[in-house]
Amino acid sequence: MILPSLTILCLLTSLINCRQIEFDHDSKVIQLQLLKPADRSLQKRSKSFESKLNPQDYFYTVELGVGTPSQKINCIFDTGSSDLWVPAKSNPFCLGNKLDTNGTNEFHGTEITPILDCDKIGVFDPGSSYSLSATGYNFSTQYFDGSYSDGFWVVDDISIADQQVPDLQFAVANISSAPSGVLGVGLPRLEAVRGYDGAPNANYDNFPQTLKSNRLINRVLYSLYFDSGDLESGTVLFGGIDEKKYDGVLYTLPLVNIYEQIDEPAAFDITLQGLGIRSESNCKDTVIAHKKAPALLDSGSTIMGAPQEALESIAQELGAAFSESDGLYVLDCPASNDDRTFYFDFGELKLKVPIHDLLYLPESGQNYCGLAIIASGEEWILGDLVLKSAYVVYDLDNLEISIAQVKTTSGSRIQTVSATGSLPQTRKSNSTPWSLSGSTNSSTDSVFDKPLPKKCQKSPSKTCPAKKKGNKREVLINIHDNLIMLENSGSSSLRPSYLLCALLVLFHSLL
Repeated sequence: MILPSLTILCLLTSLINCRQIEFDHDSKVIQLQLLKPADRSLQKRSKSFESKLNPQDYFYTVELGVGTPSQKINCIFDTGSSDLWVPAKSNPFCLGNKLDTNGTNEFHGTEITPILDCDKIGVFDPGSSYSLSATGYNFSTQYFDGSYSDGFWVVDDISIADQQVPDLQFAVANISSAPSGVLGVGLPRLEAVRGYDGAPNANYDNFPQTLKSNRLINRVLYSLYFDSGDLESGTVLFGGIDEKKYDGVLYTLPLVNIYEQIDEPAAFDITLQGLGIRSESNCKDTVIAHKKAPALLDSGSTIMGAPQEALESIAQELGAAFSESDGLYVLDCPASNDDRTFYFDFGELKLKVPIHDLLYLPESGQNYCGLAIIASGEEWILGDLVLKSAYVVYDLDNLEISIAQVKTTSGSRIQTVSATGSLPQTRKSNSTPWSLSGSTNSSTDSVFDKPLPKKCQKSPSKTCPAKKKGNKREVLINIHDNLIMLENSGSSSLRPSYLLCALLVLFHSLL
């Protein structure tokens, strides 16, 4: 079975409600704002990390109007998959629904137990939409956490941000163990249209492509911003970018293909040149990895994934140990002023993520934190905890990502992106991209953007010059010449100590 998002991690978490804030008809930009969750309760992740996880540990959702008349449904906004699907009203995993599964109480090996409060996320009743038409094909998808969704493909009208999107193909899941529907906004090659009985076996225009085909945006492109000042909010701009939401310029990197079976990228993988951890207060730099590797930018994942070797190096550097009972690395919670920072090397851009953003806070009574990083094979996975430190532009038409360090501000300067040409305030990265058959040697000199501060640089050893043999005049000449050389060097820090040494030598020579 095709896995449309091989790296959607820990899908069973709470959701964030989204409300639309504006749609500029003249600029062809659709703007959505992600807001706080209505329900703060979380699924249990472990015995110790139960109800006080970092507030970032939510999936961001968008509110859609589905069908005619419109039915409101919250769907996870996911850059790691490519299909829109919504849960059906009859889903047996919803609380209050009866089991009607042809005599079985299992679904893909999972016991069917009504555990989902579907009233909070919204469900779809296809029989109530008079604009719906079925395609005659089945739908099936699976996620990395083991959740499944099965149903059928339809075509119907969708509304988003008060804008109508007619004749969109999406799926209705009659049965699903996932906590919500998903709005996948990835590349068409990841569409779940193959590999199961009754599959359509043909790609289609997914949600971002349909926005362009309906002339609602100029380019199949959107920008993603998570407000670092308020970890529960963010903004998605279809067809535009907000120039006030990032520092400096956007660096543009090509997508890289991680699949041998196809000849162009299927997911939002770009090249990570390396990773380091820096503490300026402790004058310490640690290089975790310095070689090229693919890194998936996945808003459908909360946490970060790293190759096993890199994960073990991170754990060692942070003093973390793996907890079998919790299923993750744990460590002493750092002080609030701990300045250790992760540096993600994307070439010219070194994305900085503070250590506190990659931790889970403990349950009451515990004194240790959880490290929100897990092993993920050879591919790095950069979920929301990392992405909220970045401003990211996903350009599906040109198979590129533009990325910059995020800037927290309440102001906006939204620019419409044209159908062709470069993005405003962007620069092509000169770093060499990763490839399946190429070298993994990094094309950058350092994972850090600059050396440690001057206070961290070791001063030369303050030793006196060796005693010269010879008469008093020779000693005085040597001292005089050394002092002139020191004066010409411009070094103010060495001058007093050297002068003291010179006077001692002079005194010794006179004895």
